[in-house]
Amino acid sequence: MKRVCEECDREAGMASRLGFLLARFLLAVVATAAALYSAAPVQAAPPAQTVIHEDEIIYIDSAGYIRVIDPRQPPGHPEVRWSSPTGGWRDLALGDINADGDDEIIAIGDNNVLAVYDPVVATGPVDPENGAGGIFWEKLYETVLPGKPDLIATGAFETLSAGAEIVVVFEDQGTSPPQRRLQILYDPVNDPDGRTWNILTEMVAEDTWTDLAAGNLDGAGVDELVLVDEEHGKLAVYRRETNNLLNPFYVNTSESKRWSDAKVGQVDTAQSLPELVAIRNAEPPLASLVVQRFSGGDNFKDVHLKDYDPAPRFVWLADVTGNGQQEIFMLRDVGSTGGIRPRLVGRGIGVDSAFRLELPLDPDNGYRYGAGGDLDGDGKDEIAILRDSKINIFYDPESSAISTTVEALTNGRTIQMGNLDAIGHARQDSLAASRGEINETLAAGTRGGPYTVQLANGNNPETAIPFFVRLDPPVAAISVNASSDRTPATLSVTLDATELLPKGVYGANIVVYTPRTDVANSPLEIPVIINVTDGIAARPAQTNLLFTPCRVGEPAPPVTSTLEILGTQGSTFDVQIIGSGSGAQATTVGKEGAQTAIEWPSNVPWVTSVTSNSNTVPGTVELTIDPGALPDPFNSATIVINGVVQGNAITPRQLELTAACAASARYLPILSR
Repeated sequence: MKRVCEECDREAGMASRLGFLLARFLLAVVATAAALYSAAPVQAAPPAQTVIHEDEIIYIDSAGYIRVIDPRQPPGHPEVRWSSPTGGWRDLALGDINADGDDEIIAIGDNNVLAVYDPVVATGPVDPENGAGGIFWEKLYETVLPGKPDLIATGAFETLSAGAEIVVVFEDQGTSPPQRRLQILYDPVNDPDGRTWNILTEMVAEDTWTDLAAGNLDGAGVDELVLVDEEHGKLAVYRRETNNLLNPFYVNTSESKRWSDAKVGQVDTAQSLPELVAIRNAEPPLASLVVQRFSGGDNFKDVHLKDYDPAPRFVWLADVTGNGQQEIFMLRDVGSTGGIRPRLVGRGIGVDSAFRLELPLDPDNGYRYGAGGDLDGDGKDEIAILRDSKINIFYDPESSAISTTVEALTNGRTIQMGNLDAIGHARQDSLAASRGEINETLAAGTRGGPYTVQLANGNNPETAIPFFVRLDPPVAAISVNASSDRTPATLSVTLDATELLPKGVYGANIVVYTPRTDVANSPLEIPVIINVTDGIAARPAQTNLLFTPCRVGEPAPPVTSTLEILGTQGSTFDVQIIGSGSGAQATTVGKEGAQTAIEWPSNVPWVTSVTSNSNTVPGTVELTIDPGALPDPFNSATIVINGVVQGNAITPRQLELTAACAASARYLPILSR
């Protein structure tokens, strides 16, 4: 049933009163490889439950790109710098369509496209290619409509889905002649993600709708849809009925007093129901601002009327006093005659009736649209107005007319405010180490460690990252073992200076890398530095001998092996070979026609001779091994080197000596990775 506004033509009452790093000189490190991994999509961990109260400004620039202005951020949270990857967008709406607690952007543009963007991904997968300033975005949905879209909005038109629904009006090219069609789209998923959309209801629009708004005007739990046809002066309120049809239960039409815009909000908290705030092109004494409230059945009653000369053409709402009641803001065109009159007008009603804002703005009437939101998180809304070349932001419109200008080429009509990062942002998985480097000092000939490094997912600890470890370059002095092939894990690093010379600096980089391509800082490098001080070293640090063909107990020619004793020059040393039993003292053996040699003791039967040309560093030790005396196929002994360095006895160096006796040998290929 259609009703006509009861008191819209009454004269308005009296006006109210008037009321801001380490220079890397080292090469890299050794390796223990982790198991192979089959990459899977990474789930970003839920962000901290900190609520960010600061809203953002969203507008469309002159090339049709959607852009975000984030004037204020709480400490520790990055600025939202998102812009759409493509241009050609004509209008947009905001709404929490995936019920995650922050706003998404729903846009309509060229080529009949409707798309849903999540400019700040709070949870779920993140694409490292879609990042700006540490914040990741995602396109949740895109479709091509049957015709050119004109209007877009969001609302709550059903109770099955927790997310908002999308309202779109487009010209359906599939009919002859083309018809304007209105569709309400909903996400059918119980836990909505904004990726699947079905038609909830639709209708053929007989009127040329120029604006739409949504709100729960009757308090029944779902929104009504308010449509304005400025060309024909029509204002209609639709309700989705139980038969899923949209019913225009309230209609007001006037060719002489044409409706131009409408919003739904709480402008008078004396009553629980929100108000329908509409403006029309009416001359005084008739009211051009009409505020109505649902009064039951199919009826609305007038709660506030005000005449303006000239009449406003755009209206929006914002709670600039912070008391839960929104104020009304209007923009209007003012001619060059008749004195200075405000183009921006703000008014409050009810408890905010003292609020008043009037500004003349630019004389060309260039400011056409505005929006409100809490940009600084203080509980009070700010407002912003937009023209083709700039955006003016009023940070304290309750008490000041001072504004901040943002120079920006805009489309001159699209501006919204909303909270895009209300619950924070998902952080890209990253490799993190408990130590930035390992820098140790060892005496020549000694070993150090193990030194431990804890590996973790730095941003999302509960998400495991598979990894491999290698040394760059691979050096024998450093070894690394990992407790696991994915985070969290412990790296155990041992250092071996048994063959390193004093007064040298040696090193490499531990390189930790993952087969996943979406980890922020892979590869991760951990420098390892070994500073070698005075001492005695031996090369090789381990002697391994293989005799083949060889049979235990059968005579064989002796073999010699040489050991270099290096380190701090002038140091003295002695050598003994230890197996089972005890060895004799060192003796000096004179050889005719040769220098005197020192023979060192060995209690290992198959090491028949241990001699050196001196006991001073640098020196050479020669070992003679008798394969025929080997008691077993595999045999081992220990070379013990005692020494005195700069007058101080050193801890004995113990080097491994092995000898194997095999009838035959087969060699396997060497594989490296």
